Amino acid sequence: TSQDGGDVYLEEQIYTVGSVPITLYAVWERKTALITFDYNGGSGEIQSKAYGQGLNTLLPSATEANAHRDYYSFIGWATSPVVESFRLRSGGEIYYPDTEFFVETPLTLYAIWQRNQTVITFDANGGSGGLAEVSYDQGETVVLPSGRSAPTREYYTFLGWQTESNGGTQYLIDSDYFTDTESAVTLYAIWQRNQSTITFNYGLGSGTVKSLTYNEGDS
Repeated sequence: TSQDGGDVYLEEQIYTVGSVPITLYAVWERKTALITFDYNGGSGEIQSKAYGQGLNTLLPSATEANAHRDYYSFIGWATSPVVESFRLRSGGEIYYPDTEFFVETPLTLYAIWQRNQTVITFDANGGSGGLAEVSYDQGETVVLPSGRSAPTREYYTFLGWQTESNGGTQYLIDSDYFTDTESAVTLYAIWQRNQSTITFNYGLGSGTVKSLTYNEGDS
């Protein structure tokens, strides 16, 4: 019975006409569209939500939705599934956090994930050369640098990598290394001192020392 409220008469409800002229105002209820959230390999707490049609809205953030996927970071939402490098399988739009989404009709939005990286710094640990650092996908089993990619050290043989300069967990050449959730790791080269054996030939004489082994590079 007024623009701001008053008595409301629903459709087909009986209204008694009085003796005083009256103006009745249409009552409008905004239609809603149900948005379904597909976590696209991850998980989250908001499965769907109704939004008013014709309005701009902010979509759930990673914190609000409690979105999670091992070894990945949540980036935003897309109107079609994402493959790699944020390319959509069948066109569509990408909506990053804090950008507005215009609600028109019911649809499904797909979570966008970015693979987390672990940067491994390779400390030559007394040697030189080789790769300084490499970025790996988290949650992957990788083979660490060896051969031409490994450092060198005069009078020493390279054996692999370890988690501390003087020890820790060792990863010998060709052994697997699992990149977990650390964003940065330093590994140290493992060195074994080369040795040379000197054999003594006494000719027509004799002696008790047949040979001796020395560290290469020693005086």
